[in-house]
Amino acid sequence: MKLGTKINLVLVAVVAVALTGAFWVIISIEGANLKQQTVNDATTLTNVLRIDIERMFNQTTTQDGSLVSAAITTDDIIVLQKIADSISDSNLINHLDIFNSQLEIIADTGGKKDEFTNDTPEYKQLREDVLAGKKPVGDAERVYDGVPIIMRVVPVTLRDEKTGTAKNIGLIEVHIPQSSYGTLINALKLRMLAVGIVFTALLVVVLAIILERNVVGPLRRYSVVARKISSGDLDQRVEHSSNDEIGEFGAVFNTMVANLHELDKMKSDFISVAAHQLRTPLAGVRWVLKLLLDGDLGSISEEQKGMVERGYENSDRMSQLVDELLNVSRIENGKFGYKLEKNDFMKLLDTLMENTVLQSKERNVKVILENHVGTIADFSFDAEKLLTAIQNVVDNAMKYTLPGGSVTITIDKNGDYVEVKVSDTGVGIPKDEIPKLFSKFFRAANVIHLQTEGSGLGLFIVKSIILRHGGQIWVESEEGKGTTITIKIPVLDELLPKDESVLV
Repeated sequence: MKLGTKINLVLVAVVAVALTGAFWVIISIEGANLKQQTVNDATTLTNVLRIDIERMFNQTTTQDGSLVSAAITTDDIIVLQKIADSISDSNLINHLDIFNSQLEIIADTGGKKDEFTNDTPEYKQLREDVLAGKKPVGDAERVYDGVPIIMRVVPVTLRDEKTGTAKNIGLIEVHIPQSSYGTLINALKLRMLAVGIVFTALLVVVLAIILERNVVGPLRRYSVVARKISSGDLDQRVEHSSNDEIGEFGAVFNTMVANLHELDKMKSDFISVAAHQLRTPLAGVRWVLKLLLDGDLGSISEEQKGMVERGYENSDRMSQLVDELLNVSRIENGKFGYKLEKNDFMKLLDTLMENTVLQSKERNVKVILENHVGTIADFSFDAEKLLTAIQNVVDNAMKYTLPGGSVTITIDKNGDYVEVKVSDTGVGIPKDEIPKLFSKFFRAANVIHLQTEGSGLGLFIVKSIILRHGGQIWVESEEGKGTTITIKIPVLDELLPKDESVLV
């Protein structure tokens, strides 16, 4: 998972947790307020009903005007029932019961006069306490007919205007459905959720932009430069302009690369000087050994001749190593000297196959050429260097293929490119070592015991030659089964690089 994705996920998680906590507090407070507001509205409606109901009771008084009793007529009961039935249309109250002083229902929503006959003792006691004046109002949360409600009980009171006394002569019980404010709370939750999503998205986008500009983006660019440097391009530098830790890292990184570049230059200079210094004496040694072998310095015994031949072969390998070191030095300094001109690629293939005859016989490895395109029109390439590159790949394939195996060279045309595939049935390359294959001085661990000789410079030179021709080279291999190296060379002049400064 990429760093930017990890940071964004952490930001989303942190913001989500923070918003969840904040919204929970807000919803708890606002939910309580909505509940209280609903109860207050229902209470206001109940008080209006109570006033109307109290007016319907007939008062009986003494000669001095004192309150004795109150009664209600049949016509009034009919009116009360209509009031109770109308409550079913209210959003605040879904049920209304009117009790007399004996706690008998005289009117109710739905006409169930005996609905509380088997009610639980706690609710019966609540009604008795309100009627007796022990409680001014009775409230309880309960489930009625399967619906969660708030049960509110208020007294119906008659007051003596002369003496100021009051007497509870009945009750009004209303049921406030919890859904009346639950819907509002759910709507609030949805609004808060929408706000949270929008806020989180905006915050993540803003923070992601800031992180991209100041952290992730620079690190990504540094990573690209680091990969190029790991491939050998020590001329790369990172751009840093900030005064923070990222900018400081860029400055340190550039200093480190500059030191590596200087060390690499010193190494290349040393190799170049050493190779030049070795070349002349080695040529002299080879010349003397050749004179001995040819008998120009007198006759020598067969035993002496065998030893001289081994010395001549070793000096020849040393000369090849010196030549490779000098070629690497020239490549790195852009002085390898290419001669790109129209050449016959088919002739190059003929020369390649002629050069493999002797080695294939010595190693008992069959070399097969499969030309799938027939004739290829002349195009621009350096015949000597391109032959060297392909020859090196084929030679390696033969070296690391056991006797009795085969090497197949396949020629194809792919758009504006000639494609050369060299496939062998050899030992293959370990998967973790494939990315290092074209590095200087690299040799796979599983082939060193097969070929103790070798500098590890051949494929480095091959890749530089292919890149200078505007081509590509890559490898596919499975250890124990074989390797395929693919080379693509352009046939159009406009696809050729303009100069020799192409690094591996």
